[in-house]
Amino acid sequence: ARVAMARCVYRDSDIYLLDDPLAAVDAHVGEWMFERCIVREMLQGNSRGGAGEDKNRSCVILVTNALQYVNHPAVTKILVMEGGEVVEQGTYEELTRGDISEGTSLFCSFLRTYNEDKNVSRGDKDAMKDAADLDLDEEETALSNLAPLVSPRQDRRSSFMRVSLADLNVSPDGTPLLTDEFAERETGYVQSSVYVSYARAAGGVGVGIGLVLIFGVAQFLEVFSNWWLTYWGQSSDGGKQCYFLAVYGGINSVAIIVTFTGFALMLVCGLRASRKLFRDLTSAILRAPMSFFDTTPTGRIINRFAKDVSTIDLDLAGIIQSFLIATSSVISTMVVITVASPIFIVPLIPLLLFYMKQSVDFNVTYRELKRLDSVSRSPIYALLSETLDGVSTIRSFCTQGPLLEKLLNLLDEQQK
Repeated sequence: ARVAMARCVYRDSDIYLLDDPLAAVDAHVGEWMFERCIVREMLQGNSRGGAGEDKNRSCVILVTNALQYVNHPAVTKILVMEGGEVVEQGTYEELTRGDISEGTSLFCSFLRTYNEDKNVSRGDKDAMKDAADLDLDEEETALSNLAPLVSPRQDRRSSFMRVSLADLNVSPDGTPLLTDEFAERETGYVQSSVYVSYARAAGGVGVGIGLVLIFGVAQFLEVFSNWWLTYWGQSSDGGKQCYFLAVYGGINSVAIIVTFTGFALMLVCGLRASRKLFRDLTSAILRAPMSFFDTTPTGRIINRFAKDVSTIDLDLAGIIQSFLIATSSVISTMVVITVASPIFIVPLIPLLLFYMKQSVDFNVTYRELKRLDSVSRSPIYALLSETLDGVSTIRSFCTQGPLLEKLLNLLDEQQK
């Protein structure tokens, strides 16, 4: 009811049709909504700067059986219906005609019944309050007598009663309820614990060390194969061609087996890590308290399950594999050139320092860009989820244009 009322206020229409929206809320909430929302915003148009001006006033038709609102000064006309027909109409003074208890109109009978029920309800509440106070006094007396026999560990009731704002994680200073993902994103270098966590999810740190050794052995076999081919070409013994060919074929066969083993192990470890991380993520979301969902937008949760999980499933294992292959290839190339020409080590050191500096500068920028890209994608998922949930309301209020413009702005913000 409150959400529908807010939609009506934001719509800023000239005529409002309200089908008993105050029946679904408590009495004090309904009173606040009637005064602040219906009277001040819809009728008087305070937010539009039109309080007191007839040209900015709207017409509100309220269908309700809550008779406590009918004597409000803002109510200009009352229609009493019975059997689907209007049987009485007029202002509050015209329908009551003085004393309610003496009135013969149907509206007066409604008011008398309402007042009687109200008095009975008030009397019942007072009786229930007196009984509750009596029971509470008896319970406190009994507890005081049993206090020496009850240990602090058993006194569960008192521990549940002592709840503060700090325990509920409620901010009394009016700070925003939703957390800011841009402000909470990680900055700086990726911590080593992230790599260790992924290695453990993939099967353990030992599996990671084994993958490094396998790709190192595969690169060594490739270098050894090239060296053997060179040695074969420089040999003048023509009678050992079959021997050289067999050795060359054996080296390449072993290299193929080792390379295939590395690829297969990397694939299996990547799938295992993805499954483990997805299971932990799902378990954390399912076990999260309601305060987490109150302060975390839905788009951020969808972003974690969509793009981030997709990256772990499809890209991360291939990226690690390419990194291991490129690193082992560069190291083997530098070692071979240095062994063949030791003088190469003189320009190699400044080249290494230069590329390390460039790598650090590039990683700082690229890492922050990837984080911003991931963070800026969450509002898009949130808007998509909200649009799918409220597509009927969007169509009824004809707000497709503003939502499309908002989506385009979010896409421009994410792509720039």
